[in-house]
Amino acid sequence: MHKHMHTAHQHHLPALDMKIDAHARTNTISSIVNMHLITPLSPIAAMLQLKIVDFGDEYTRRIMGSARERTLVLIKDSDLAQSGTIIDALNMAGLTLAGARMGFLAAADAEELLGAAGDSLCAGPVLALEFLGASAISLAKGRPSIYASPDTASAGRQLSLVFGSQSLVQANPAFKNSTLCLIKPHAVAAGTTGKILDDIINGGYSIGALQTFALDTASATEFLEVYKGVVTEYPSMVQALTAGILLAIEVVGSADVQKSFRDFSGPSDPEIGRHIRKSTLRAKYGKDKISNAVHCTDLAEDAQLEVEYFFKILA
Repeated sequence: MHKHMHTAHQHHLPALDMKIDAHARTNTISSIVNMHLITPLSPIAAMLQLKIVDFGDEYTRRIMGSARERTLVLIKDSDLAQSGTIIDALNMAGLTLAGARMGFLAAADAEELLGAAGDSLCAGPVLALEFLGASAISLAKGRPSIYASPDTASAGRQLSLVFGSQSLVQANPAFKNSTLCLIKPHAVAAGTTGKILDDIINGGYSIGALQTFALDTASATEFLEVYKGVVTEYPSMVQALTAGILLAIEVVGSADVQKSFRDFSGPSDPEIGRHIRKSTLRAKYGKDKISNAVHCTDLAEDAQLEVEYFFKILA
């Protein structure tokens, strides 16, 4: 059996260029789409994966290509208080938040990113966001209080400069009078990120640092280790944090910000919160004890450690 399995994995099908007629009876799309046949990942499953590599004409490119468009959105210092509202509006327009990073741009870096338009982004922190979806570029362009990529080529270049391994946007966490909030993957996927961020800002807290992360099991296990053997839901908690991208936020406030924000987040079980503290984050946006919208630091002595884990170790 091992010999046969080894042989199967060593077998590679030749790459085939295929043209598939995408003409529908409704004549919605009447062009040829060039496809590429990928070698099956599993010989046992015998399933094929198709990857679009080109389109037959500009009409098909415009209609089908928009489904995977990505765009950069930048919010400058003077408009950061509206960040949640802006994110929510873009989510409501059908776009998906795929990345976020808050920090500072040096003058030369701002010019490299945006040309002359970068001058206005050097006065303070900026929030860089990646959105994707159908017609992402046209849906983001022209909105008030933001810069958005003007075209596909610009978007690709700008996103690589901001979300690549050497980001031009440099975070500057406070690491003082701060605590950690994680907007969990299920809440990001549900499109409630903007609403939660709005609530945090309107609750009187400041944002010291903000960044999206996609945790692997090892990182999630390490981060939640304090709950191991203490909370019966620990394995599910780890799984929930690795289910997609999450948004890590350094929440800055007064000296007792850790306790204050823990109260603001509410009971870990949203059902309990909806009965006794309806205005808390978990009561408003959580589904159950695992998918409870946000993680917040439970103990004051852990606040700086948790902030540093995301914005010094993982960042």
